[in-house]
Amino acid sequence: MKHDLSSCWPLDQHLLQLYTLAVCERRWEVAEYLLCALEALVKSEPACGATLEQAYLCIGDDDEPLNA
Repeated sequence: MKHDLSSCWPLDQHLLQLYTLAVCERRWEVAEYLLCALEALVKSEPACGATLEQAYLCIGDDDEPLNA
């Protein structure tokens, strides 16, 4: 399957979108894996650091504390 990467979001944006959805749906195990994926991506692509910061801010937006 071929993808036209010029019309796609960067990987960090896709991960952030999925992470945000997982947090909104309180799917904490899924959210944790997606956050780990973002952290790994930042290690190899430091320019994605702002996206990781946005993900961390999503944690603080929730009304209830995380019970990890």
